Amino acid sequence: MKGMTGPQGSIHIIQLSKVCQEKGGKYYGGVCLMESTLTTNRDNYPAGCSAYQPYMYWSHQDYININKLFRGNKHSTEHVRGWGNGGLCTNYGAILAYTNWHSNNHVWARYGVFHWNAHHQYTGWHCHWWWWSCWRYHYQHCHIYNGAGTSAIYACRL
Repeated sequence: MKGMTGPQGSIHIIQLSKVCQEKGGKYYGGVCLMESTLTTNRDNYPAGCSAYQPYMYWSHQDYININKLFRGNKHSTEHVRGWGNGGLCTNYGAILAYTNWHSNNHVWARYGVFHWNAHHQYTGWHCHWWWWSCWRYHYQHCHIYNGAGTSAIYACRL
C-alpha cells in the first residue's frame, strides 16, 4: 500500500560568483576576493569577510589578473620593484597586498596561495648589465603596508 505523498522538493543552485558579488567581492579562480585599503602595517579585514588562506599556488600572472580585476583601467601598473618591504610571507591574514603607484610597486604575497615571489624576480633594467646586484638585493621584510595607496586582498568564505 502506497503512503502519503509529501511536498515536492526543489533544487537550489547557488551561483558562487553572484553571492561573492553581493557581499562586495570579486570572484577569481574559485575564490571570493575582497579588497581593503591599508593605513598601517597590520591587517584591515573587509566588513563581512571571514578571511582564510586557500592553497592555490598562483603565479605572477595571477597577481597581474587580480590587480587588473580591482584596479580596472586606473592609472597603476603591475610593474614590481625587485626589492623592498614586501615578500613571500605568512605573517598576515591577507593573501596579497600591493601599492598602486605608476611604477615600482611593492608586493606582499602569501606563501601557499602564491608561489611567485616578486622580490626574487627583479624586473629592472640593470639586471642585464650588473647581474650580481640582482642577486644581492633578494632580501624581504614581509611588511604588508608600504605607504599610501597600499591595497590588501583577502580571500573570504562564502
